[in-house]
Amino acid sequence: MLALIVSVLAMGQLPLIAPGDRLAWIGGALVEQEIRSGDWELELTRHMPGAKLVIRNLGWSGDTVLGEARAGFGSPADGFKALVAQTIAVKPTVIWLQYGSNEAFADPLDIAVFRAQYEKLLDALAPTKARIVLVIPPPIEIRPSPLPDVAPVNARMERVATEIQSIASARGLGVFSLQQLWADVKTPQTTNGLQLAATGYRNVAPAFAKAVGMANAPEVEILMLQEGVQEIRDKILPAPGQSRIVKVKGLKPGTYELLVNGKVIASTDHETWAAGAAMTKGPAWDQSAKLREAIVAKNMLFFHRWRPQNETYLFGFRKHEQGNNAREIPQFDPFIEKTEAEINRLSVPVKTTYQIRKVSS
Repeated sequence: MLALIVSVLAMGQLPLIAPGDRLAWIGGALVEQEIRSGDWELELTRHMPGAKLVIRNLGWSGDTVLGEARAGFGSPADGFKALVAQTIAVKPTVIWLQYGSNEAFADPLDIAVFRAQYEKLLDALAPTKARIVLVIPPPIEIRPSPLPDVAPVNARMERVATEIQSIASARGLGVFSLQQLWADVKTPQTTNGLQLAATGYRNVAPAFAKAVGMANAPEVEILMLQEGVQEIRDKILPAPGQSRIVKVKGLKPGTYELLVNGKVIASTDHETWAAGAAMTKGPAWDQSAKLREAIVAKNMLFFHRWRPQNETYLFGFRKHEQGNNAREIPQFDPFIEKTEAEINRLSVPVKTTYQIRKVSS
């Protein structure tokens, strides 16, 4: 009989988001552009399989805590009204506010004004009765010349971070910090210190997961004591590139292959199996990739739902020309709901068959 033990590092507590939550994630470019990657949302979703999370990305590039980037053809005050209305519209049970990056470029920085503006937004969102979490944004990543010295801005970012922490403490709100987002990566992750490169979200996803309180096990060890076949169900799906170490004890000399759901994944000698062989591909990784694809598809559907092209013609001062087409925008909703159901399904690992088979002496 095959004895198989799967040990996974315990997941951390998740006080910032819970099963069944409707999350409104609000901020500037770092938030908005995550919709094209999906990797940070993948971290949340795969750590909470079957949790039926609803995540609404309301990021807007260039935005401030007053919602000024959302003003369109209106005044800055209109931008603030839009920010509040957009948040209320998604009926959140939890709100993540990720502001302070753009404000830190002001020189001099009036920290009292920043706090007053943040407090104004918090008061405006209070009627949602959502759990509000303040996100401390990361500093600007240091990049070589010809990009400018970012030390002065990052010094102001430190003041912003301290003030956000103070606001959270005074109001009894949740808070998590992305100040160490770049700490564990050895290569540049942004194109200009602010905008993440194509693989940036994925590369710093473990740091993001750590910031929100999720324990990322670097390896999941599968210990097989002899030849045979066994079905297991993972606790969580692996992240892209995450390895699993397969150890097989007691094998006679020879070469053995590992089959996962009948497909050969790896082949090596008995000594390597005894020491542990890394596995970075298989059905679990395929499912994780499909989950990420579904997340990105949902994000894009929702983006076109809440920020449709030709918005001025559909809802603005030129709606007398094409406003009759506005009725099509709510037709995105069933597609979004269908994709979210698929996300929830894909987030739950399925049973997988592992087999060690001898191929030569």
